[in-house]
Amino acid sequence: MSGIAPRWSSGDTTIATVTSSGLVTPTAQGTVTMTAAVGAVKASIQIEVVWAVTDVDFSGPITVKLASGLLHGFSFGPSSTVPPSALISPLNLGYWRSIPAMIPISTAKSFGARYDIALSDLWGYPLNNWPNGKPWLNLPAYGAFIAQVATQLNGSVDYWEVWNEPDITTVTPFWDGTETQFFDTYLAAYTALRSVLGPDALIVGPSIALYDQGFLDRFAAYCIANHCEANVLSWHEGDAPTANLAARIMATQARYGLTSSNAALNVKEIHINEYNGPGLTHKPVDSLLYLQYFEQAGVDAVARACWADITGASECYNNTLDGLITPVTFNPRSVWHAYRLYAQGVAGRTTSKPSRQELMSIASVITGTGATSPTTMSAQVLTGASNAATLPATKRIGIRFHGISSVAALAGKPEVSMQLMKVSNSEEQASTGPVFVAQQMLAVTGDTASTIIEGAEIAALYQVVLLP
Repeated sequence: MSGIAPRWSSGDTTIATVTSSGLVTPTAQGTVTMTAAVGAVKASIQIEVVWAVTDVDFSGPITVKLASGLLHGFSFGPSSTVPPSALISPLNLGYWRSIPAMIPISTAKSFGARYDIALSDLWGYPLNNWPNGKPWLNLPAYGAFIAQVATQLNGSVDYWEVWNEPDITTVTPFWDGTETQFFDTYLAAYTALRSVLGPDALIVGPSIALYDQGFLDRFAAYCIANHCEANVLSWHEGDAPTANLAARIMATQARYGLTSSNAALNVKEIHINEYNGPGLTHKPVDSLLYLQYFEQAGVDAVARACWADITGASECYNNTLDGLITPVTFNPRSVWHAYRLYAQGVAGRTTSKPSRQELMSIASVITGTGATSPTTMSAQVLTGASNAATLPATKRIGIRFHGISSVAALAGKPEVSMQLMKVSNSEEQASTGPVFVAQQMLAVTGDTASTIIEGAEIAALYQVVLLP
């Protein structure tokens, strides 16, 4: 009605205010009614103010690369009690980084994982007093050693990683030579590997401890000048996962890709072959937030880092699958349940867009079977606030479901059932896994529905399941 301005009012200005032009500004979380009036005629709308919201679109299936892998995980041998297969198979491992004395190649491949052999673990480091000597002082002997390993394992290893963390030269160093001496050592290993394995072997480097573009640029320049390659460009990530992580990885893919000025490096894959800082490794939401950003960036393989537990024992070698389960008793921790829930939805992944970078959101269309929890489902959303998030006193996480008719079991339904499960952060303690929180019916309007997780706990993983 031209020339007639409606009067706007907020039912609770402590939750949201509204201007004379109808612009709403939230001030606190909660539910508020906004009203517009022209004379005696009124119209109202209810607005929910939440801390964060994620938009899930089931009509947008996406193909993702499996971001589930381990570093060592247990100490294989006659005196070692290996975790049962029932705790490993559900993780749907795509990658295992180790050495045969720790994790036999056949063991990793029996679980469907590609095998990355850490050659420097076989040679030795400054931290164990260079048992075979400093490689750059006798490059012919070092090259012969690498060639011997390649000859023995030819045909069974997927990735040949030259050195672990050559940029760590203090505290417990993996390298105490110069950067140029590392480059020379890499070249010697590359030459030996190519001579035995041929042109198609995937050679990995430089596996630096932290992302360092300057180091990567110097490494690339050296290799290009000396005719060596890094078919897999690798580094480690330990900072808290944020949106910058995905952006950095994608920028690196472009910088060193096959169509870049560094094309001669022949980078075919990107690996984050260690991730998770020591304060985050047992937190279920933070662990999946890493995987969320790795999926977005299209990382080809990732491996969990392993650290010392509260007793000081390294979780690389105490049979805990890099801290996913408890030692000795082999009980799943909450982070194991997070990885299992992540793995069961990879094949049906759909798009999801959280409004905050601290909000983890991974969605899938998935048909429930006996291996899932709950055992009946049509779609699943995993979400939760990371440890880095600062939550207000009122903790509400909203989820908007779009494209519901794209889920065969939900198509044409006027309403769907939503079941909310929670995995509390158990840190190093055992966890029973998803616990039922609530169930409600959601009205489907215009192929969409929505729900709110009230009283969300920081670092708790929420599994939202949709049923007919």
